[in-house]
Amino acid sequence: MGTGELSTDYPGKAAGTPPPEYDTPTEIVELVRQLVRIQSVTGTEQEVARFAAGWLREAGLEVEIYEEEPERPNVIASIGPDSGPVYVFNGHLDTVPVPEGEEWAHPPFAAEIVDGRMYGRGTFDMKGGVGAAMWAAARLAERADELTGRVQVHLVCEEEKGGARGSGAVSRAIEAGRFPKPDGIIAGELSWFHVRVAERGIFQFRIRFHGRSAHTARARVDGLNAIAVASRGVLALERHIDEYHSAVGYPVLSINRIEGGTSNNAVPTSCTVFVDRRTVPGETPESVEAEIRAALDGLEETLPDGRTIPVEYELLTDDEDLAPVVPANMTPADDPLVEAIWQGAEDTLGYRPPLYTDWGGATDARWFRRLGIPMVILGPTGAGAHAADEYVDVAALGALSEVYERTVGGLLGLTFD
Repeated sequence: MGTGELSTDYPGKAAGTPPPEYDTPTEIVELVRQLVRIQSVTGTEQEVARFAAGWLREAGLEVEIYEEEPERPNVIASIGPDSGPVYVFNGHLDTVPVPEGEEWAHPPFAAEIVDGRMYGRGTFDMKGGVGAAMWAAARLAERADELTGRVQVHLVCEEEKGGARGSGAVSRAIEAGRFPKPDGIIAGELSWFHVRVAERGIFQFRIRFHGRSAHTARARVDGLNAIAVASRGVLALERHIDEYHSAVGYPVLSINRIEGGTSNNAVPTSCTVFVDRRTVPGETPESVEAEIRAALDGLEETLPDGRTIPVEYELLTDDEDLAPVVPANMTPADDPLVEAIWQGAEDTLGYRPPLYTDWGGATDARWFRRLGIPMVILGPTGAGAHAADEYVDVAALGALSEVYERTVGGLLGLTFD
């Protein structure tokens, strides 16, 4: 199945997983509601950061606001001894906007609860996960004198725009010795209670297809339409890539923009398409370029005189609009942190969640994995991230918090009934 459509039943499908059966404490519900009711579109996280910092201080954690640049707050909260291992709960406080005119059945910042679902912008992505982590840290703070190491909470800004001044800034501070290097990090990004140990990389590029300009009247005599040439290239490239990776799923290629032509009465001499390619471990920009050239080099165009010529194109990677290359990254599935989170989930839920290999986007994990820090994502059930009527399942909030508490507490010497 190298091309064509992907079945709706594929390995590792996570979206749509039903919520667990769990009686979430009202305190967790109210905490998440308060987080959601504070609007925090990327760039405006200051108020929600102040709220989170104050809540964590009251829970007994030491708290500071770390800013690499003014008004770009990252909350760093700690509990436990300075010696021993360090484990971190990471989450982002920013959300995407609610587009003007977008219709919601439930007000986007009211955090209404209907039929076991809390609706609102950021409930699922990812204030539900943030609230679960804060509550777990507060529970661990009650047993701080029993911990054999340190628990930290990193609540960061601007993940929705790449995270350079959020987790990027925190990772640079860790690298510089400003904060201790964690032995492991857990985040509550989207995973529907599947365990995410890997994520696809990002490689964006342009392909400029060449034609031959002419007056429209002589298009069939002198011209070679670059848009028509590009359309052949698009059809050759736009497909499902059947190269499944057991830790992250399938690669992705999507042609997301096209630009061509300069006049309504002239055959275009060039047409450029913009490609977003998401890679899996083992793929590199070089291997992707070879894949693209193999698909395009065999294409031919027919000239007005009947001769056929190869499709002419340039593959370009130097555009300012293109995202920086991000390698696919992963935490080995046999890492102690992964085993601990599986055990914590089994003790809480009664089963060991599967690995997540669904269609997940990039997260802040890449900032820390580049430093060799294991990072695992386990997030709640829900739906609608970046869409109208986003919601998180209320039952998932308490279950997730208990998994977090058991996982990190177990790693730091605590026992649980």
